[in-house]
Amino acid sequence: MNIIEDYGNVAEHNHLVPYNVTPYYEAVKETCDEKFSCNYDEAESLWKKVEEKCPNELTTKVDWSADPSTLDRTVTGAYATVIFYYFGIPDHNFMCLKTSNGELCGIETTKPFIKWLKEKIPEGKFRPSYDHKYVYREDGTRIEIPRELISCGECQQKMAKTYKYWPVNHPLPDYIVKNIFGSWDHFNNYFTCPNDNSKIKLKRRFSRRNIN
Repeated sequence: MNIIEDYGNVAEHNHLVPYNVTPYYEAVKETCDEKFSCNYDEAESLWKKVEEKCPNELTTKVDWSADPSTLDRTVTGAYATVIFYYFGIPDHNFMCLKTSNGELCGIETTKPFIKWLKEKIPEGKFRPSYDHKYVYREDGTRIEIPRELISCGECQQKMAKTYKYWPVNHPLPDYIVKNIFGSWDHFNNYFTCPNDNSKIKLKRRFSRRNIN
């Protein structure tokens, strides 16, 4: 929450130029320097209140790959609030993990994505889809986001370990899982680096040849 508020305030008062992520990086550092004491029971009580108040919104199916500007904000807002509270603890934990060089993962994971965006949309006007599969230009056309930008790298591997096992100990209602992720298998696949998949498939092919 601090990151969102800090970045929003700085952007509003300082008229940020496209891709000036310094305020965001500063907010990440500040957040990781502060004491974090949230626990799951507190978070669960908050997202369950949203579930009670928004039963219709949370049972509405959404195309999460669509242009966010075309979606009902009441519906997406309800889902986003539940996910914000549900993943708040692993979000914070991952963001404050450090690389082997001592850099914060909350900062390092954004760098290849920002670099890619600068090349594809230099004017800096874009909208990412909620499922992080596409970015939409101002004219409504979209570009697919390379999976390796999201799922490959040192921090991304740490992210996978942080998120994959959270639902095992803290399950979400099935209908929310289905409406947001499709299934937990789809959720887990999101954190699998496509390069790793290729290596696994190649290894299996060689193994079969050696057996034959």
